[in-house]
Amino acid sequence: EPAAVRGAVGWMRASQGAAKRAAAAQLLSPERVVAVARLCHYLECPPLLEAAVRTLASAVDAANAPSVLLLARELGEPALERAAVGGILADLDEVEKAEYWLELPPLTRATLRTLRDATARNPLLSAGPHAARGSSASSPRELLAMVREALAEMRERLADAQLRQEQESDSGDARQRKTVRSLDQQAAFVVALEAYLRQEESAFAALAAPATPALTQAWRAGVAPPPPAVPPASPRGAFV
Repeated sequence: EPAAVRGAVGWMRASQGAAKRAAAAQLLSPERVVAVARLCHYLECPPLLEAAVRTLASAVDAANAPSVLLLARELGEPALERAAVGGILADLDEVEKAEYWLELPPLTRATLRTLRDATARNPLLSAGPHAARGSSASSPRELLAMVREALAEMRERLADAQLRQEQESDSGDARQRKTVRSLDQQAAFVVALEAYLRQEESAFAALAAPATPALTQAWRAGVAPPPPAVPPASPRGAFV
């Protein structure tokens, strides 16, 4: 875009201080920021590209999140991709009505729906210090990694607590009974989290699984969701 090129040249020539900030502000306007991001990516101009990415990330909403996601993949900008995915997951029902939703590859759309549902039923959302892990993932790989990490920590702490409990003096006093109940609750949560992890691993794996006659019949009957047709154009494979 000629205006973006002229603006970028003006920014490069501007002296440090107010003049440079003014030139940057013009470049980062809603009308120019996308073209400027592409230009700075091509020209390998990190300072202005980073500013454009921050501007775009702060402006993500239900209407533009799909197009921002496509742009983030085009530019290879993980921070912008995370912001776009976060905006999509936060308001997916509205995003699906947006103009650019159908421009996303089918597998990406299917994965985003599955990721939103998996996040909503994640047991970690009610796990106190682990709650942030339950809601902040921007890809299936990240979600599953967070769950596996939390699960490993919980198993280790539970094993340590059970060992300490066995080593303590016996007795059926109230304190001991309370400890046993607490350990039973922790063990039940670990079992639930293990079941959740197996379920979501299967769900995400099924997105990329080849169609079979039985699955095709189920899709046509409306019993199962339709298969994704095309993988996402992401060099990092964030949604695989």
